[in-house]
Formats: sequence, C-alpha cells, structure tokens
Amino acid sequence: MLTAVLACVAVAACVAAVVMARTCRRQARAIRQWTVRARIGRALAEGVGSPDAIRDVLRLLVPDHADWCVLHLVDNQQVRRAAIVHVDPAAERRMQDAFERTPFVTDAVAGPAKVIRTGLPYLIPNFGPDELAKQADPGMLIDAGLGCCVSVPLKARQDVLGVLTLVRRTPYSYDDDDVAWAEDLAYRIALSVENGRLFAEARELFEQTVSANYVSTPQGRLLACNQTFASLLGCDTIEEALAIPTTQLYAIPHERDALLAQVGARKRLVSHESMLRRRDGVLVPVALSAVGTFD
Repeated sequence: MLTAVLACVAVAACVAAVVMARTCRRQARAIRQWTVRARIGRALAEGVGSPDAIRDVLRLLVPDHADWCVLHLVDNQQVRRAAIVHVDPAAERRMQDAFERTPFVTDAVAGPAKVIRTGLPYLIPNFGPDELAKQADPGMLIDAGLGCCVSVPLKARQDVLGVLTLVRRTPYSYDDDDVAWAEDLAYRIALSVENGRLFAEARELFEQTVSANYVSTPQGRLLACNQTFASLLGCDTIEEALAIPTTQLYAIPHERDALLAQVGARKRLVSHESMLRRRDGVLVPVALSAVGTFD
C-alpha cells in the first residue's frame, strides 16, 4: 500500500515537473517575442516601409523565432518576394537566386498563395507532399528546410498587402500562440508598408510642380509644402507658408473640420471645390485632393 502511494506521489511529481518546464518554456518564449516585437517597432519606425527596413525586420526573427522567413508583397495585383532571410547565408543566396528565376504560383494549395486568396492565417504543423503541390521549385524549399510554418496576412483596412511566412525545419515548432504573435507582427509591418506607399504618393504629388501641394497634421500645423503652394498663399518662400496654420486658410469657417471627417471616413478626398484665403485676404478658388495617413 505504501509502495503504491509512493509511486503515485512520484508520478504526480514528474507530471508537475513537466508542467512547470512547459510553463517556463512558454514564459521564456513570450519574453523573447515581446522583446523582438519592440525591436521590430523601432526598425519599422526608422525605415518607413523601405526594402532595407523590411529585410532588417526579418533578420531580427532569425534564428530565435524562425530558421528562415520570407515576405511577399502584393503590388498592383502582382505578387513579389520583397525579402528572404535564412539562418544559413549560403541557403539564403540560393533561395534568392531561385526566387528570381521562378514566378510566384498564385494557385498553390498551401502557404502564402492561400493566405493571399483567403486573407486568413495558415499554420502547417508538419509539412507533407500535399503542401508542396503546384510549387514551381519544391526541391529548393525542401533544401531550405520545411518542418513547420505559419503564414499570416499583412492587412491594411480590408486589403491584403502581402504575407509574412515563418518557417522552422523541425515539425510542430509553432502553435496557435505563435500564429497570434505572427499576426501582430504582420499588422505592424502592414502599417509600415502602407505608410511607405502613402509617403511615396505624397512625394509624387510634390514633384508635380503645376499643383500646390502640402502636408499638415490633423491639428492644422503645416509640415511641408512646395513653392507653388507658397505662391498660392501669397508667400515668397516656403518657410513663410509653413508658419501659417491651415485653420486660417479656409474662407468658410469649420470647412476644414468637415473635410477631415470625409478623409477619415473615405481615406482620401478628390477634387473638392473650395475657397482658400491668401495671406493678403484675397480669396482663391481651388480644387482640393487629399490622402490620409492613419496609424
């Protein structure tokens, strides 16, 4: 009887030890994930969606959170591999060469292609032959190491901007908690990519010198403008124009608040007819177009 009791106690102790070990591993993983998330936030803030910033973000994930990872972006309904990072530099070069030679397979049954089609995250706990169906170069993927992977969408509003894929060479390395963490990373990367595209759009507008262009905060402070905009306001220099709050430019009181509400609801404003007041008080008819940047 005593032996049986001791055996039960020993089994319970072993179970408790296993549970404690698993809990400690989960806590350690959560700490690592929180730490890298903060580092990724800083990298994205400094890079504003640039290709180098995206690649730097992926390098922060290898090897602690993935053996290799890849970021696909959707541009004008075309999918391109924006960055690839592998724990083995030689394997990374081989993958880059292979990706340059082979087109992206949009109808692949698994992985990034499926995420782009559905807009939903996708976890493959243990790779099998079915997951490689229709891939252009399955041998390259096998050589890179395929045990377990998670692919999550980069979403801005309702659009899928791309897919972040993390891969481990050991099966069952990821679980649902990792999927949720990867979705949070993808959301942060998507914001950076979208802001980078909006920034590029704004820069393109600024280069169209026939139009009067400016950037302002929602509170009304002018951040930048071109010379055409400064001349429209009756200013000799851009510096003079930047000193004028945009809240003083509108001939109709509170019109700017109404326009901000439209931009907030529709994300942009196109050819809105209005009247702006020059510095000398003269009213100027204009057609306003705007694009909002949101966080």
